[in-house]
Amino acid sequence: MNKSTGAKLHHAADASASTPAERRAAGKRMRDTAPRNTHAAWQAPAPVSGIRVQACGDCHLMNFGGFATPERRLIFDINDLDETLPAPWEWDLKRLVASFVLAARSNGLSDAAGCDAATACAW
Repeated sequence: MNKSTGAKLHHAADASASTPAERRAAGKRMRDTAPRNTHAAWQAPAPVSGIRVQACGDCHLMNFGGFATPERRLIFDINDLDETLPAPWEWDLKRLVASFVLAARSNGLSDAAGCDAATACAW
């Protein structure tokens, strides 16, 4: 999906749906254009190291947060593991760095700033 198609889908769901039920229905309709079995298809042709891990499957900036341990320490970790799967570790990294670019755009920052944040995340 290119940038303009994604923007059109996002805008169409937001503009035409005003109640939570309408937004949920609009989201479900959009899933028909990108079935779950195609979500990782864009990553499959990319080179990988061959090291497979139990990947998060939905590794993006908003799926991290702070947690208290039984020892009363605060840790920072992934907080959404409902889509975990065995996969190359690079898939999670790609998803995470892409989320930094999208977060920068969402916050009115330049694509260059998003790229800098993504690069810093990867290093």
